[in-house]
Amino acid sequence: MILPPEIIDVIIDHLQDRAALCKCSLISRIWLPGCRYHIFGAITLRRSNIRVFLTLRTPLCTFARYVQRFELNCILWDFINIPALGERTVQAEQITLYFGGFPSVKELDIDTFSWDSLDSDSQTNFLTCFSTIETLNIRALYVASILSVIRIIGASPLLQSLSLCNVGWNFTDESLYAINKLSPPPHLRTLSLAECYKRDILDWLIHESEPSVESLSLGVIFSADVQSISNYLRRDGPFIEHLSFGFSDMDAGGDAEEFHTEVDLSLLTSLRYIRIEQFIFMDHFQLSSAVGWYPLILARIKSPYLEEVEFSIHISQMDQLDPPDFPIDWKSYDHLFAQGAGFKQLQRLTFLVFSKVDNGVMRNEIGKRLPESDARGILRVKFYV
Repeated sequence: MILPPEIIDVIIDHLQDRAALCKCSLISRIWLPGCRYHIFGAITLRRSNIRVFLTLRTPLCTFARYVQRFELNCILWDFINIPALGERTVQAEQITLYFGGFPSVKELDIDTFSWDSLDSDSQTNFLTCFSTIETLNIRALYVASILSVIRIIGASPLLQSLSLCNVGWNFTDESLYAINKLSPPPHLRTLSLAECYKRDILDWLIHESEPSVESLSLGVIFSADVQSISNYLRRDGPFIEHLSFGFSDMDAGGDAEEFHTEVDLSLLTSLRYIRIEQFIFMDHFQLSSAVGWYPLILARIKSPYLEEVEFSIHISQMDQLDPPDFPIDWKSYDHLFAQGAGFKQLQRLTFLVFSKVDNGVMRNEIGKRLPESDARGILRVKFYV
């Protein structure tokens, strides 16, 4: 019996083992495209394998059209050269040769990337190679100027999702003048800013004439970013459906107090989901001291669409649910979510517990602290080890 190609593709889609996919690709030409879609769908390049990748990038290369996601991990460029010339510097033509011609790439991950070692022409060619991506994730990148980061972001007009984590740059008057001439991606829907200068990115994005971001993750917030967050939400707040943020300040109040003063969550009239990061965070010496401010901050929510509130908890033992240095007024939280005016339509109050403590005991302990919310049937506890 001969199976139709559509059925074969469905079967191949269920294969998770790379070795099995490679074997299936040798059975028949009909099987080959479906297998290549999974084998080459995501490519991770690092120092240990990039030479193999470069040897495959010839005019006879046939897998390029199957690549949908690139991850460039610790690419320092010092070994990418033209062997015939013995050169140790990257040429703009090489960038196009190695990274051009991938028409299906939609996602680019950059991790520990030596961007400033490329000359201007090479940088331009690199961005041209990935100008059609819709998702961009940048981690562990430090550049001389914010202009470099803005150029990377702005080079993808189809960009829908952007994540910056552990990204640093210098800021000068010259770079400010230059970035204000560059337009933000008009279709950006998801934005995540963690361990970076949020104020610079938000101040630039606010120059886009039409708000577009629906999901905003701000990571841990510090005082220097609060005013820019306030300005951004004042304009784009009504369009945001998902929001997450947290604080990590040893000062009692500190960043959370300033956030409460400057940022009005009642502006988020379309909000459906909100997550509080590091609500209790015992994995690091910086214990969040914002537990007394969260009820005041959240009480301003007026969205009629709010469905879920999440809190992340990182503890190693049960008694850390009540940290002695910053006591939690669990009653105020329980009253807010069980009876608060902005939470009548709330469907789920979820605690994400990152711990090895007994799951059943932890669920009971949280339920005891939030009896009204538990009785209302909205309390959820999820566990991650």
